[in-house]
Amino acid sequence: MAYNPIVSPLPVAVQEINSGGASIKNYVSGALTGDEVPVATGSSKITGWYIFNGAASVARISFYDAVSAPIIGDTGASFKFSIVIPAGSAANVSLPAGVQFTTGISFNIGSAVDNSDPAGIGATTVSVNVIYKA
Repeated sequence: MAYNPIVSPLPVAVQEINSGGASIKNYVSGALTGDEVPVATGSSKITGWYIFNGAASVARISFYDAVSAPIIGDTGASFKFSIVIPAGSAANVSLPAGVQFTTGISFNIGSAVDNSDPAGIGATTVSVNVIYKA
């Protein structure tokens, strides 16, 4: 007879880790340009985020494998990926395995879907919380 995990589940317990947990970088958009934000230096992983966009337009958060983010709209070699949040919306995700960054983690906030668009976002309209492990 084959093992059936629904009928006979294995006992599993979640163990708390007392050290080495994740860190959080919180940032609220500051100006129409200049929202280039460093998060971590060296080898790091993003393990989650919570982003709220209170603006009347989309908000694009572009992540870079760099110690400091390039100016908004730069899609050079350190560009990793973007998240686009609709106006008046939020997004959150948990990534237990994480997204690996080699040089560092940084991001910037734009106001268009196109990664190469240099338009910034308004002050105090976007809140970004990046959960990471350095």
